[in-house]
Amino acid sequence: MTDINLELELQGQDATEETLLSLQDWIQQEHISGLKQVEPETGEAETGKMGIDPITVLSVVLASQAVIELVKAIHVWIQATRPKVTMKVQVAENSFVEVSAENLPEMNLFVDQVLQKVKALEAGD
Repeated sequence: MTDINLELELQGQDATEETLLSLQDWIQQEHISGLKQVEPETGEAETGKMGIDPITVLSVVLASQAVIELVKAIHVWIQATRPKVTMKVQVAENSFVEVSAENLPEMNLFVDQVLQKVKALEAGD
């Protein structure tokens, strides 16, 4: 199996380091089998912004149960914490799913959207 890096980018009013660390801790506490690492990506501050854009990189085994469990954990975290963020789950360059915490889709729809992107990536290998 091939590994894949999933990037999560938070945007919006609550897109802070604290929110990112909350999500990171939530995912780590889930002990998702197949999830190799969860870590913030270092970056540089953009002009006109305070600090860096919160992004975390997740390495998971492609086409495994880990992807499903990860997306479910993210969905439950959004429901539990209700941050005012928009989250982009990037599977590959120009391949991402965007979800608004304020207009959260049903869990199965969110899982299906991410899995479709992963399957499309896998088919391209």
